[in-house]
Amino acid sequence: MALLRIQVPRGSQETGAQDDAPSAPAGSSPGGRTRRRGLVSGGSGPPSARVLAYHGNLFGRFLKTRQAPARRKAIMALEFATIDTPAAFAGLREQWNELARRSAVDHAFMRHEWFSAWLEHLPWRGELRVLTAHRDGRLVGAAPLRLERTRRRGMTVRLLSFLQSGISPRCHFLVDRDEDPTAIFDGLWSIEGWDLAELKSLAEDEALTGSLVDHLVARGTCIVETGGVSPYQEMPADWTAFEKTRSKGFRKRFRNSNNRCRKADGFELLKIETAAAFDDAFADMLEISTNSWKAAGGTDLVTQAGMGEFFRSFARATAADGLWVVYLLRLGGRPAAFDFYVRHDGRLVGLRWEYDESFSYYMPGVVVHVAAIRDLLEDGGREYDLAGTDTDFKSGLVDAARNHVDITFARGGFKSRVLIALKDALVQGRRDGLLPGG
Repeated sequence: MALLRIQVPRGSQETGAQDDAPSAPAGSSPGGRTRRRGLVSGGSGPPSARVLAYHGNLFGRFLKTRQAPARRKAIMALEFATIDTPAAFAGLREQWNELARRSAVDHAFMRHEWFSAWLEHLPWRGELRVLTAHRDGRLVGAAPLRLERTRRRGMTVRLLSFLQSGISPRCHFLVDRDEDPTAIFDGLWSIEGWDLAELKSLAEDEALTGSLVDHLVARGTCIVETGGVSPYQEMPADWTAFEKTRSKGFRKRFRNSNNRCRKADGFELLKIETAAAFDDAFADMLEISTNSWKAAGGTDLVTQAGMGEFFRSFARATAADGLWVVYLLRLGGRPAAFDFYVRHDGRLVGLRWEYDESFSYYMPGVVVHVAAIRDLLEDGGREYDLAGTDTDFKSGLVDAARNHVDITFARGGFKSRVLIALKDALVQGRRDGLLPGG
């Protein structure tokens, strides 16, 4: 575990170079959906990016901090450490989750249990490089990172990235609300041995994302590209109000599905919220998955390496905190469909939903989705998020889209700057239609 102590101010943000950073143009999401003013230019179509010129020296920020007289009395020691073993990371659970509760991006995907299950059960490459920042012995900042050797533009590169894969809807830094986030971002340069950083799936509407981009602009070059789009819905007051916002086609599908399922022999819809109930239902979930459309692509819970155990591990570890709920539908005594949701702070996020294709006539997934939405409304929930990528089916359930961005930047040094320049040229060429993919 590497340590680096740096003098940085508490709870204030530096201005200056950031004031000259270009403002973010508005964009639009695919399909004409409403999109908040964001970081990435361009609307529908291929990914676009804002590319910013390199300026300043590598440690310019630290030098400026020390030279600011008005800020010196606020300075206290911030201690950075790099966690490089799963055992050391396991010991952070209590501190990590407490920091998550004090962070602006407090959601289930930033919980310690999420990353622990991911590290233990899902295949990943590289070495652990989790960044932590302590002030007076208290964890005030963290970033779940890994370091791997890979190839970029024909060159071997040491790449820093989040602990994430396709199962991760979004990821970010954890920063105590009383801390200056730019001081935590600077901690990335305390991690040894990386050339390039690629941080993906940061929610564009998070204020912390804007702070990160502005700070990277102040330090040098960063490339911000369009990432994934997660369909979601801000919930109205009740089911009647929600149903009025749905199309006639959706309402008809729901009526047909509801009638067919409830008339079937052995109709049973279970809401599962405890670890014991999850263990009892797990075999049914695996059976549904192996008979779903995912099986053909090898992404069912049994075939996809570690995926089933990932869900079981996360469910067992967080059941007491109520961070998830499963809806399981049985028809004729057989498991027909299930949804796995993560829930937190009035939000319900769908991570996995599958149905046995032999029950296609009943459209069982519709009944399960609607049950989840009804319960969310009855509990006063404020958001239904389908995560992942946009599809026609999801568009029938929700209206809005949450945009994410992918950010690439260099540590410094010749190789990393060359790689950034090459990526800059590639992205600009695609955007301008000069290269394939534009």
